[in-house]
Amino acid sequence: GPRAARRRGGAVLAGGALLAACLLLAFFFSDLVLLLRADYRTAVGQQSSVLLPDGSRAFLDSDSAIALAFEADRRRVELLSGEVLFEVRGDPDRPFVVSAAGGSATALGTVFAVRERGEAARVVVLEGRVRVRREDRTATLGAGEAVTYRQGGLGSVRRVDPLRLTAWRRGVIVIDGLPLAEALREIDRYRPGRTLLLTGEAGREPVSARIAIDDVEAGIRALAATHGLAVVDLGGYLTLLR
Repeated sequence: GPRAARRRGGAVLAGGALLAACLLLAFFFSDLVLLLRADYRTAVGQQSSVLLPDGSRAFLDSDSAIALAFEADRRRVELLSGEVLFEVRGDPDRPFVVSAAGGSATALGTVFAVRERGEAARVVVLEGRVRVRREDRTATLGAGEAVTYRQGGLGSVRRVDPLRLTAWRRGVIVIDGLPLAEALREIDRYRPGRTLLLTGEAGREPVSARIAIDDVEAGIRALAATHGLAVVDLGGYLTLLR
């Protein structure tokens, strides 16, 4: 009856509030670790262009962080989180190496992007060449190629549209045939808080979209509408789609 429905609704809201509190606590500790280690970082929804000590440039996407270790014979960058596009200044006597997720990408005079996600990383080359290493496997990528690696080895080099994969540099999130649940996780990289999908069936449906980074909330509402889902905002830190 109505009273039972109200109790169920209250339980959902209480559970959502508790989950939001747990997420905030987890974010606080992960942010503290990044703050202590990072030389440069961006907040959620922020992007930044950084001139590195050697004259190279790094473009940090939302919620990204890097640590530098530039030495006389080598330039090292550790990608701590997120995605960064590098425009590398050539210096054959000082290799430019980006490490992420247990592997590395060495620039051979180039423009390339590295994305870290959990225990995996993706390298995309826009110009020049990059040598990617993971454990005992290596691959050399040219412009318009990408490779993903994780524990257990290096994936296959594939042809890609690098401008599409780095559309964030132009203020756009490109969703290309991802399941809705995964698409929402991608969008969440550009907004504070998290979006939870409370229906499993809809989460498996593939979606494609172009969403402006400066208006991700409108993008979420549009995706929800196309699947007949309601959007419930729990205080800005947790959004439910049901």
